[in-house]
Amino acid sequence: MFTPLIRIGIACALLIATAFPSVFAAPIPVETLFRHAQNRDMQLSPDGRFVAGRATVGGRINLVVVDLEKRTALPVTGFKDMDVGHFEWVNDTRLVLSATDDRSGSSGYDQYYAGSGGIYAVDRDASNWREVIPSPKKQVGDGAWHPTFAWLRRAMEDGSDDVLVQTVKHGSKVVALERVNTRTAKRQTLTYNMPGNVVDAVVDAKGVVRAVVTVNGAETRGTLWLRNSTDAPWVKLEEFGMLEHDQVWPAAFDGTGSQLYVLSARGRDTAALFSYDIANRKLGEQLVAHPEADLSDYGLIFARKSRELLGVTVYGDAEPETAWFDEAWATVQARVDATLKGRVNVVRGKATDRVLVYSYSDTMPGEYYLYDVKAGSIEPLLKTRPDFEPASASVTRALRYPARDGLAIPAYLTLPKGKPAKGLPLVVLVHGGPWGRDYWGFDAEVQFLASRGYAVLQPQFRGSTGFGSRLYTAGFKQWGLKMQDDLNDGVSALAKQGTVDPSRVCIMGASYGGFATMSALARDADKYRCGINMVGVTDPGLFFSIVWSDAADTRWIENDAKKMIGDPDADAEMFNRVSPLKNAKSIRAPVLMAYGAEDYRVPLPHGEKMRDALQANGTPVEWHVFAGEGHGFHIEENRFQLYHAIERFLTKYNPAD
Repeated sequence: MFTPLIRIGIACALLIATAFPSVFAAPIPVETLFRHAQNRDMQLSPDGRFVAGRATVGGRINLVVVDLEKRTALPVTGFKDMDVGHFEWVNDTRLVLSATDDRSGSSGYDQYYAGSGGIYAVDRDASNWREVIPSPKKQVGDGAWHPTFAWLRRAMEDGSDDVLVQTVKHGSKVVALERVNTRTAKRQTLTYNMPGNVVDAVVDAKGVVRAVVTVNGAETRGTLWLRNSTDAPWVKLEEFGMLEHDQVWPAAFDGTGSQLYVLSARGRDTAALFSYDIANRKLGEQLVAHPEADLSDYGLIFARKSRELLGVTVYGDAEPETAWFDEAWATVQARVDATLKGRVNVVRGKATDRVLVYSYSDTMPGEYYLYDVKAGSIEPLLKTRPDFEPASASVTRALRYPARDGLAIPAYLTLPKGKPAKGLPLVVLVHGGPWGRDYWGFDAEVQFLASRGYAVLQPQFRGSTGFGSRLYTAGFKQWGLKMQDDLNDGVSALAKQGTVDPSRVCIMGASYGGFATMSALARDADKYRCGINMVGVTDPGLFFSIVWSDAADTRWIENDAKKMIGDPDADAEMFNRVSPLKNAKSIRAPVLMAYGAEDYRVPLPHGEKMRDALQANGTPVEWHVFAGEGHGFHIEENRFQLYHAIERFLTKYNPAD
């Protein structure tokens, strides 16, 4: 029986440490913080003899395999114009990987079309290389009118060389699941005879698609379906609104295939894990829940082969914690935590043999260790950033503050190490999405700002995900309105405590965070001394009307976006009122704007039109466009140039000393 409720403690009040070392640390170099991590995403082979991971080799991110017995490392890919994205061990010998162009930073269709997106496989000794599914660019070059986009879901973990792949043809809105052999590239479609347009599907341990969610013609309602086998008829279990609280999403089957696990927030604020009562077609026992954080499918931990659910990781306000249903794994976790104290320790492998540990904190980027279960010994293996010194980093704390309407706003606060928590200059750092969130842990951008003397506030404003339905849905149609109030209320709370100087506040963000930056300067000109807008939306109407963005002509822009942001026709007055571009004359504070020349998520006209309007208004604008970049900045040289520019900009317009 699973634990019925897990209560993970979080900070529910605005608590700020006041004891700091007396000496302020020197600024951490830009290059140390923003160069690509040397080692990342390490995974232990099923037999525990090898570790594979992504590493910077030849200026690109390639796949490297480490022989744990010989202590030798072998690059098994040699990409010079692409980067290894997601990868997995298929079995003890074979690895499967997707390729991306990490330098392009493009999003959506463009990223895959720009020479990436293929799926490949290779043996751990670098032999038997195979192109499993060609990239869309190659498919078009070979004459395909409608290329297939493919995403690696997982290895089948049944001893075969097969993997589960999700595919969709360009121009189609129907998702398919395929079982693909990584040696022969033979593909078997698993989603024939579906009951409708599939948007999500779950397979059992045998690789049979047993549960799907389909959408109706208007795509505002979802339906959960179940079948007992490949040949069995589909049975309708549930209908729910796609943007409403009563959604029921299939997460996994147990090892026997008889029990369906689902994620739902029905009857509660946060999404919890339930068993599903198939006979009565309703939610069954609530298995795991958190009062202030959503559970998600990426927090579920399964055993290889059997696919039994071993545990659940919950990402709350502060450090994530894992609830283990398996006693052996719970014991391993406790022993590792007792050795590596004060960190988050992610353990994976065999609970009775050798375990790979990824250990990190808010001040430490991350290190890999090997834990010998039988001997009870642990040894360091690799560091993600070998040249980073954790002693130079500043501590990040989780907190909550009340918005003016009483809604509790989660947030993260980082104070500069070695400075008294009084009258500090502040940078409000706004996450993108806006349907996303920040997580507790090491953040290079946060450490960059804190090491230069700034307090850093990261509000998880309404519309943020992961903290329950109430906070998420409260952001619908609130761009430039209550979402901005939430940012200002966080500043006011810190100012009231005396932690920050309200006359020395700047705001910074990317994507939606860029919109929030421009909106703050237009709407609340008296509250912010400067703004830093990276790849930001500058006009919600323009977001809907630019036809060459990757959001154009999508199910989301046609339906959900109109409910979440607003309808450009029905809500035209609101769009004009909250548009930074339409209200450029109100912006007087200096602005640094940085965009990618090849951004298809927020195309360059968003920045160019805003720049021109501000310059016509006499507002100081520092303008940066980076060639080869999309919706973000991934080329190291560009990242270095950008953050050096940001450092100079802040020093000029909101000096820390």
